[in-house]
Amino acid sequence: MAETKVLAKIGTASAFIDIALVAVLVKPFEANGATLARIAMFLIAFLLTQKTLAAKAQIRINLSHFAKTIALAVVVALPHATLDCVLTYSHRINPITRLILDGISFLIVYIVFFSIFRVVGS
Repeated sequence: MAETKVLAKIGTASAFIDIALVAVLVKPFEANGATLARIAMFLIAFLLTQKTLAAKAQIRINLSHFAKTIALAVVVALPHATLDCVLTYSHRINPITRLILDGISFLIVYIVFFSIFRVVGS
């Protein structure tokens, strides 16, 4: 149980970082800011997970997998930048509705591309 608490904290930390970076980067960079925030979120989650595994379980992550992590972050973030652009400029919608749509689309895109990366990696 203690090991899953660490992973939950990593997920929570990366989500808060994503929200903070979106709040800071979207105004000057618009949809590109959201993309940068998502990429940073995935990188931070990866680095925190690697640090935790190295400290608690003496497991070292092969850094060749780091390229796959960056690719997954970019591939997942780019559709969200497009969605954010569409929801911001062409269709004015309620922010709560936008948040729900963004969350659902994030999960769908992440699961699809994570599955693709897992198949390609094996």
